[in-house]
Amino acid sequence: MGIIDDSKRWVGLGIVDESKRWVELGIIDDTARENILSLYHKKRSKSPVYVLFAILGSLLLGLGVILIFATNWENIPRGLKVCIAFVPLIASMCIFLYTLFKRRESAAFREGAALGLSLSIFATVALISQIFHIPLDTLEYVRLCMLLTLPAIYLLEAKSPAAIYVGCVISTGFAVSEAAAFLNVILIVPFLVLQIKKINQKTVIWYLSILSGLLLVFLMFKLLSNWILLSLIVTSLIIISCLIFLITLDELISRQKKLSGIMPLTFISCLCVISILMFSSFRGLSIPVPTLAEVLAAPVSLLLLICAVIAYAAVRFYKQPVEIKMVDAVVLCAILGFPLHWLWSNILLAVLGIWFIAAGIRNLNISIKLVNCGMLLLISLITIRFFDSGLGMMERGIAFIVIGIGFILTNLLLYRKRKAVQEKGEYLETDNDSDI
Repeated sequence: MGIIDDSKRWVGLGIVDESKRWVELGIIDDTARENILSLYHKKRSKSPVYVLFAILGSLLLGLGVILIFATNWENIPRGLKVCIAFVPLIASMCIFLYTLFKRRESAAFREGAALGLSLSIFATVALISQIFHIPLDTLEYVRLCMLLTLPAIYLLEAKSPAAIYVGCVISTGFAVSEAAAFLNVILIVPFLVLQIKKINQKTVIWYLSILSGLLLVFLMFKLLSNWILLSLIVTSLIIISCLIFLITLDELISRQKKLSGIMPLTFISCLCVISILMFSSFRGLSIPVPTLAEVLAAPVSLLLLICAVIAYAAVRFYKQPVEIKMVDAVVLCAILGFPLHWLWSNILLAVLGIWFIAAGIRNLNISIKLVNCGMLLLISLITIRFFDSGLGMMERGIAFIVIGIGFILTNLLLYRKRKAVQEKGEYLETDNDSDI
């Protein structure tokens, strides 16, 4: 009965009183009540608010200590400076060890302790190099500190320092050799993969998938370190390959974790594809259609695109029914729209918008959001073309009214169709993005 006696200290009165009433009504016994309260306690202990506060507290505490000592730094003797430099590191190490052996089950403790140790390492290395005038440039400093934080990331399975590590890899990656950059990526990839396999919380999986996607994009562009100086054709091929690989990564993660709904990298990639097509739909921003010889002159980037398409098809349709979804249509437009010719981009955008609307109306199990996306895409395309043409204000006003009426009628038609199905008692899935 210890859990029941102390329950008010860690759970709200609602679950305590309700469970007591269940016992009185004979629905559950005291043992079942203890189990319920214990499970509720575990659920509450994983609140993301605690983790967020722990991360913010560690950041503010570390920055505050650094600013206080920085104010009178020049007047402090060297010996005292060395002691001050190691005080934050020693304190954070003590907290780290306490968390590792005593509070490892607490996500808030893990994130706070690992992040505090990470910041302490950055601060201590900077202070020691300044005190003893060690010639350490910014690139060497960042790489040294990020490598020293790796044990804390793995031992405490901390995800906030992992984000700092990924940021350091990307920010310094283009200034180092390819071998060093790839080594830095390889050192953090096992952590991300293991965490994605272990975690079931959707928001954390999104967070980890975004970190993985950033590393993937970095590796793609690192393959051609002088990509800025290359031709526009090569750059376009690499960008399209990156977007398809990101969608493939999201599809792989969502299938493994059996997640429904559109994943973050897929959403960003689809938005980028549509934005690229939208920008290239202007006559002055399109590029000349490349010849076959020009495309074949970029074998590495062309090979990347081929690998991206094969990887996407393999992941997307492996042991899955062949069904064209929104993501498939966007990927197809990304491949077909590669020439970025203004007329071809307009055609692809119009077809994509019409397909969204038709798919949403035809299949009621697809969210009405898909119809609205198609309408929004067509409205954006037509609006841009109006301002890009010489039509007068009257013609533009009439066109906007017609489009608005079409938008309302389409949604009304879809609503009535869904309502008719529901009145017949047929099964209808709730609005979600699982088929998108």
